[in-house]
Order: sequence, then C-alpha cells, then structure tokens
Amino acid sequence: MTLQSRATLLLLVLAAALWPALQGCAPHRAAHGSLVIGAGDSDEQRLLGELSAIVLRNAGYDVEIRRDLGSPWMVRKAAGAGSVDLTWDYTGRVWRDELGHDQPLADPADLFRRLRDEDALNGLTWVTYAPAEDRVVLAMTQTLAQEARLRSISDLAYHLDNLDPDLVLCTTAAINESAHGPAALRRVYGARIKPANTREMSAAEAVAGLRDGACHGALVQASAIPPAAGLRLLWDDLGLMPASNLAPVVHSLTMRNHPELAPYLRRLCAVLDRETLAELREQVAQGKRPEGVARQFLRVHDVVSTPTPTQTPSPTPTEPGALATPTPAASQ
Repeated sequence: MTLQSRATLLLLVLAAALWPALQGCAPHRAAHGSLVIGAGDSDEQRLLGELSAIVLRNAGYDVEIRRDLGSPWMVRKAAGAGSVDLTWDYTGRVWRDELGHDQPLADPADLFRRLRDEDALNGLTWVTYAPAEDRVVLAMTQTLAQEARLRSISDLAYHLDNLDPDLVLCTTAAINESAHGPAALRRVYGARIKPANTREMSAAEAVAGLRDGACHGALVQASAIPPAAGLRLLWDDLGLMPASNLAPVVHSLTMRNHPELAPYLRRLCAVLDRETLAELREQVAQGKRPEGVARQFLRVHDVVSTPTPTQTPSPTPTEPGALATPTPAASQ
C-alpha cells in the first residue's frame, strides 16, 4: 500500500469516527416548524412570552420571541398583521377596547364564545382561556369577612343596610368613575355606601388600607391583589363586574397550519390561575429574569407531558372567597 493510499484510508477512518459528532453540531431542525411569539412591555407580558416559548420549544417548535412590542393594542396589531403567531390578552379588554362593545358580560364562558366567533373574522383564533382574570373585584380581609359573615356583595349590601352603615370603601379614580364603581353597587345591589365613606387612591394603597384598617373594602382590579394576601374576594352574585380572563391568541393561518398547538396552550392555561400568575409576576417585579422564573415554574409543572384538560379549572360561584366564575367550557 502506497503512502498516498494509507493517508486516504486514514482520512476515511477519521471521517467515520467523527461523523456522529459532526451530526450533533448540525443546526437543530424543529419537529413542528417555526413560531414567533409577541410580547408587550409589561412584566406579565414578558413572563407569558417566556412561559409559552419554553413549552413550545419542549414540544418541538423552533420559537422566536419578539419582546417589548408596547401596549396591548400594539401587540394585538402585530398579531392581526401576521407578524407574530401567538400573543396573550384579556378577553374583557379586547371585547371592550378593541371590538367596541359596551354590553358587559359577566359569564367568562359566554364572553369567550362571543369573542372567539367575532374575532375569527379578524383572522385571530382564541383557543381557550385561563382561570387567571382581571375583572374588578371587591376585596376584604378574611378576618372582617368572617366576623361579619360576608361571602357575597349581596351580603355586604345587607350588612350596610342593617348592621354597619359606616364601612369605608377604597377604590381607584378610574373604577370610581366607571360603570362598575360604587354608584353601580348602590344601583344593582342596593349597597348604601355613603359617598363620604368612599376613598379614592391607588390600587396598592387600597390593598394596604385593608391591612392597616383604613379601608374596610377595596374595589380594585383582580391583578392588583398580591399573592398570599389573605384577602377574601366577595362573590359578585348578581354579575355586575364584566369578565376578563387571560387567554392565548393565535393567528388563524398559524392555527390552521399547526392544529397540534391547541393542546399545549390548553395545558399551560390550566395551571395559570390568579394566585399563581400573581406570584410569578411578583418574582419578576423583584428583579428576577422572566425566563428564569418561567423555567423554574415549568420544572414543577410539566405542561408538555401532562394530559390535556377538557375544562379550565376555576373556583365555583359558591366557594367562599371565589370570584364569580362559572366553570368554563371554552376549551371543549
């Protein structure tokens, strides 16, 4: 064997030995294709972008996140234009601010069905919704609610009328002037809240006022309630407050091309209740990186391999401290 032949043989042997390693260095080919997730500039939006990206990467997608797209309106505009495939939004916000409806819908499932059907005409697909919601709620300390035996806003109205007319209600300026503020509580529930006992302040100040006794009740957005706050959210038994649940929104062409997306989004939504989302937001607000918070959460909640839920869990209307959220059938 000549020297040249030996060299050729050696090169072939080395190539055969190195081929598996070279294969491992080849670019990753996603099993399901590529997706672009759009996220706004809030802590919650950054967190949701990372959560959905990790889930979908683990499911075999090649995922890019376009971060800091701006306000919810701008994120939705990007979704409608098809420049992103997946975004997150609140059903009540889109129903009111984007689709221009002034009819309040208190039933989350009814709102979801109507929104899903109408937004399909805009090229957007609503797959399901999460238990996490951002409707207006009336919060009290567990101690005061238990002592006064208050489970619902109707109970509070009776208490004001018959036992203690001097309870102080704290709320934000926006809610005080809205169609769901103290005036609506008087009109719908007959809750005789004295105008002099209504205090305007920030949501954070109202929640803090519950703890120090400056406020007996706080009428705020649900997202303003911190995790493990020890508060009771009175049941809105007459359905005054419009529903508004967190939900993933997918461009309809993407949904047609990737129908297998739906089970992963349903599984992720099922583990995002109000308290859980508040805890995750709090970690990001304290300076933790959204991707780190999302990764740690998904180590505990294996969304990819768990069975797909047929219904999104939520508190029942009769549960003490629960929001008025009937069990939805949106994911069926």
